[in-house]
Amino acid sequence: MKTSGVSIALVMVIVALVAVNLVVIRDVTARGDASWLFGLTGSIVMANTLALGGFVLATSRGRTRPFLKGFELGGLAALAVYLLMMARFSNLILPLSMYVFGWLDAGFNRHFPALANVAPERFSLAWFFVWAAVFVGTGLPPTLVQLAVAWGAGAITRRRSSRREPA
Repeated sequence: MKTSGVSIALVMVIVALVAVNLVVIRDVTARGDASWLFGLTGSIVMANTLALGGFVLATSRGRTRPFLKGFELGGLAALAVYLLMMARFSNLILPLSMYVFGWLDAGFNRHFPALANVAPERFSLAWFFVWAAVFVGTGLPPTLVQLAVAWGAGAITRRRSSRREPA
C-alpha cells in the first residue's frame, strides 16, 4: 500500500487554519463594518501563507532554511505595514468603496431585474457578486505586494547566508 507524502500534522494545521479563517470571516461580516472587511481581504492570504511557513520552520528538525526565515520576517513586516495603513487610512477608502458598491448594485438591478430581489431582504443578489469581486479586487493586489516583499527578503537572506557558509 502506498502512503501519501502528507503528514497528519500538516493536515491538522490546514484544518485549524480553515477553522480560524471561517471564524474570522464570520466575525468580520457580522460586524457590518466594511473597513474591517478590507483589512481582512488583504491580509488573510498572507497570514495563511506565513502560518504554513512557520509550520515548515518549526518542523524542519535542525535544518537551516535561510530563504524561509527571510520570507517569514519580510512577510510579517509587509503584513504589519498593510494592517497599519488600513487602520490609519480606512476612513479614506470606505466612502469611495461605498460609492462604487452603490453604483454597481444599481447597475446590476437595472440590467437584471429578475435577480434583484432573490436574496434576503437586506441585500440583493448584486451585493453578493459585488462582495465577491471586492474580495478578489481588494485582496489580490496587497497580497501580491506582500508576497513580493517576503520573496525578496527571503532571497536576500539566502544570498547573505550562502556568502557566510564556507564552501
